[in-house]
Amino acid sequence: MTLLQFFLLLLGVSFGSFINVLALRYDPEKPIFSRRILGRSHCSSCGRVIRFFEMVPVLSFLLLRGKCRICKTKLSLQYPIVELSSGLSMMFLLNVVSDAFNFQFLAISGFWVLFLTWALYLLFGLAILTLIFIAAVDARTFIIPDQSNLLIMLIGIATSVCIYFLGSFGPFMGSFVSHYASLFGFHSSVAGNRIFAVFVGILFFGLIVVFTKGRGMGMGDVKLAGALGFLLGWPDLILALALAFITGSIWSILMMVQKEKKFSSKVPFGPFIVTGTLMIVFFGVDIINGYFALFP
Repeated sequence: MTLLQFFLLLLGVSFGSFINVLALRYDPEKPIFSRRILGRSHCSSCGRVIRFFEMVPVLSFLLLRGKCRICKTKLSLQYPIVELSSGLSMMFLLNVVSDAFNFQFLAISGFWVLFLTWALYLLFGLAILTLIFIAAVDARTFIIPDQSNLLIMLIGIATSVCIYFLGSFGPFMGSFVSHYASLFGFHSSVAGNRIFAVFVGILFFGLIVVFTKGRGMGMGDVKLAGALGFLLGWPDLILALALAFITGSIWSILMMVQKEKKFSSKVPFGPFIVTGTLMIVFFGVDIINGYFALFP
């Protein structure tokens, strides 16, 4: 691990700790950054104000053995999961973006080109942190905040502009499945690629909402799919959604086998959309390589 990666890991878990505060205190009736959100942290069981040394990301959870120091109430596993997800994402995202945008080649291509590539890293980093927030909120409230979807869309538009100006460096610039994107078409125009992805995402989830009358999917999921179309483009979006359905199905089956869920139970789909997206961003090429190894 390089010093930069270690710094990004620490930075990521710190952001993850803040994401936990936002997600656990989120109230759909109030602004995200309300007074309630920004108040001091306290135990949800005994109400005791948490001391600073009890809020060290991941480490405090392990040292306290996942319990409140005073009342011994079990703490949610969401705390270390969100913090570790954020930290590892920030650490490994640098290598992923470097491969997707060919940092080493672009580094010798002038200041503005290098500036755009680092801007892309920061934008994708912010998008991933927002997605982790979405997953945490949806898992608790069955709601995907519209503000989060809007932010993902704006980040997606910003990354598309960067990719447009970097487009001369390769037709698959910015696709997390690299040259496999050529199998799906729509890679010659950045704008056309994003618009097509948005259309497919909204249409696919929109039809599910219509045919199930809102019982199989919520409008928040539709909006998130559309926003991710701007961020991921085609074909990354459709592959991420396919993985979302696969992971969601596996999780649901396991829950039913353990009798923790019934077939008719309501399950938030946002966390699985986020999971599918992260799988494509970090393991997209490896997943397709594995697929073709099984089915040459």
